[in-house]
Amino acid sequence: MFKIIISTVLIVVSVLQYGFVMAQDSTNNYLSERYIDRPLTLHKNNLEFAFSYQFGALMSIFNENGDHINIADEGISSSNQMLNFQLTYGITERLQVQALLSNYSYKKTSQLVIQYGFGYTFKYINGLETSKGFFDPSIRLNYLLIGNDKKLSLSIGGGISIPVAKYKPESPMIDSSLLRVQNGFSSVNYVFNYRYHNGTGAPVYNLNMALKFRPGSISGTDFSSKIIARLYTDYYTAPAKVSTNDWQYVFDAGNPNDYTFQPLAIKQKKGDWLINRLYIDYQAYSIVSFMLGASSVIYFHGWNQTESMKIAENDVSETSLLIGAHFQASPRLRIDQLFTLPVAGKSTESYFNCQFALIYKIF
Repeated sequence: MFKIIISTVLIVVSVLQYGFVMAQDSTNNYLSERYIDRPLTLHKNNLEFAFSYQFGALMSIFNENGDHINIADEGISSSNQMLNFQLTYGITERLQVQALLSNYSYKKTSQLVIQYGFGYTFKYINGLETSKGFFDPSIRLNYLLIGNDKKLSLSIGGGISIPVAKYKPESPMIDSSLLRVQNGFSSVNYVFNYRYHNGTGAPVYNLNMALKFRPGSISGTDFSSKIIARLYTDYYTAPAKVSTNDWQYVFDAGNPNDYTFQPLAIKQKKGDWLINRLYIDYQAYSIVSFMLGASSVIYFHGWNQTESMKIAENDVSETSLLIGAHFQASPRLRIDQLFTLPVAGKSTESYFNCQFALIYKIF
């Protein structure tokens, strides 16, 4: 399905690109702007469409103390894929509106969950967890507060997500393998497939800030004039309590082949996120720039509550290195490539991510 979607988008964008480039107006100087010269907000009356595809593979697991856990020793493997569609419109030279229309992801994780022994019979239970579906769409406004030149700029903004995506987990599935006999010992393998969705069940509010600085002169040709630094800060909060459910499996010790799942009613609070991203961009050529950066993600204040107890989730943090490039394929089409390499964290599973994006300026 992902290959079909990606192929279709690439074909449509290529056709649109050809038509628009042939009909472009030479008076629109902003179409030839270098990446480092572009303001933090979109130009007035400009409409931009962005599509991105991301693939990630589990690279590290960090416990609550920040210690690294070897995923090979734990028998854990996981991968994820994500599609994003976004529209941005410049209302004025300082004000833009941005809509994240569709954000779909699929993540699959398998691991050794637990092991039971019954005399000479050993049961190996392998867990399989999938998380798929759309995230909640969101909308945000950004205002260029300081500067519209190419030396120093500061923008601020905010937004909200609309809780329409599925968020309650589905009933897990149980699959069993054939009985195996080795050296007089028998084992039965069971796979418990837990199925989750990506919705939040409540609005998520956002406050954001972006800062851009060029150390060199605007019109110079020296090394410092081809470099900019960009800092983005996003704060997300989901203050509402959400009623949902989880699932717990029940088995009969006298009949180990008999497994059932029972729903467990819970209330949860998603908590708060703070994301900081720092980029250093170098304009190597008029149509190509390279990027080196770092990101920090902090998650806190989340909890789950059942009828009998309230469980606070561990604070989560992750630090990653970022490497990427921006290629201006035409006056209207830009291609972005980004690699994310996790280097530290707490209470989190960290993925090596590869992201490919097409940014098309419709008008």
